[in-house]
Amino acid sequence: MFVYLIGNSQQNIFKLGTAIDPFKQLAKFQLGNPHKLSVISQICVKSQNEAGLIESLGQKALAEHEGSGGWLVAVPVELSAQFVSGYYLRSLAHKANVTLLTRKEQAVPRKGGGLQRLSAIAQQKALPFDTILKQVEQAYEKGIPIDSLIVN
Repeated sequence: MFVYLIGNSQQNIFKLGTAIDPFKQLAKFQLGNPHKLSVISQICVKSQNEAGLIESLGQKALAEHEGSGGWLVAVPVELSAQFVSGYYLRSLAHKANVTLLTRKEQAVPRKGGGLQRLSAIAQQKALPFDTILKQVEQAYEKGIPIDSLIVN
């Protein structure tokens, strides 16, 4: 489960939330939004409860910046810089006493799941699994279907 900050740092708009897939959330938020959005930062935790705790702490701390629809606006430059660097989410996890999952722990293949499929592709192409994951993240950001990675 991920805790994410999606937004546009130049427009000073951000959204704090939780999701299994932050890039799917990005696609939803981008619809109808005039500004180019991106996943500003994300952390991965073991459970939805841990993610919810971190999100709740963040929402309380950022309440004074909350605008319409839960979007964060008028965020001070120093805080925005913490969002972009990833420090803000890591500090929330620390305050919540939640251990972050490493990239390797995030990539543990689950029976029948997409990660198992990607792991097989990594082996077939003789690529490190992290390389395949990075390609998947880039595909999401660009709106490219994952199946096109599997074919190529």
